Amino acid sequence: MSEDPIEFRSGDVNFYRYVGNNPIFFNDPKGNSIWGAVEIVARVGTALAAIYVGIKMIEYAIDELNKQITTSSDPCEKQSLKAEIANKKRKLQQLNEEMIFYKRLLQTDQPQYDYT
Repeated sequence: MSEDPIEFRSGDVNFYRYVGNNPIFFNDPKGNSIWGAVEIVARVGTALAAIYVGIKMIEYAIDELNKQITTSSDPCEKQSLKAEIANKKRKLQQLNEEMIFYKRLLQTDQPQYDYT
């Protein structure tokens, strides 16, 4: 393992940390990118925004299905709608878990810098 060739310009005092300490999602083959942290925040922010929109869409769909249940008089239709709600709630749980995962990516032990 070698030190980061751009040293402090990477925005990290740990010269052995690589791509925001997340080489699974990010890479810097030449080891001289100063945009590693910016790239990480941008990608994670985009993922969080997409997940948030997905969560809101599913919540809306669940509300609409609940309305259909209250207005339906057909027991078979009600059962089908309840099954659909259960599936959407499972997907909602998955998206919430993804949201937690991506939020944790933003919580690093890197020092905070004041660029003002």
